[in-house]
Amino acid sequence: MTLRLTYGIDPGQTGALAVLADGCFDRFIDMPTIPRPAGGNQINAVELATQVREVRANHPGAAEVAILEQVHAMKGQGVSGMFRFGEGYGVIQGVFGTLGIAIVLVHPSKWKRTFQLTGQDKDVARTVATQRLPAAASLLTRKKDIGRADAALLAIWGELTEAAGPGRS
Repeated sequence: MTLRLTYGIDPGQTGALAVLADGCFDRFIDMPTIPRPAGGNQINAVELATQVREVRANHPGAAEVAILEQVHAMKGQGVSGMFRFGEGYGVIQGVFGTLGIAIVLVHPSKWKRTFQLTGQDKDVARTVATQRLPAAASLLTRKKDIGRADAALLAIWGELTEAAGPGRS
């Protein structure tokens, strides 16, 4: 019987969720998207909720916490792109909030410092995630798996810190 589930969430349309069950790799969920009426894609809230419910069904009664990367607008990013990103960020918070799963926000510099990723190439995160979660290594082989790697490291960060303890439901 699983006692706790930790969801690491790298937000964004190319992001992912990593699920740890009692600290062990359970699965990745690539961020589900649907076409946006005005063009492009958006996060599919219904599919995201469905997949999180599936995780819950496989681990009934487990305490849960979501570790979500705390993002913000940055200079040089387009207004409409940042609006869409913020919209997706809100969708993620809404899905987890509706499901009653506590969310712990963590700034990228904080979790990256834990894994000595500050100032490193983005691809280094895949190497570190593979070392930390060998069971997930075969799912982190492509360059585009950086969202999965970041999600995995966010979940591990949650397991390592006190932040994940009090927020558990």
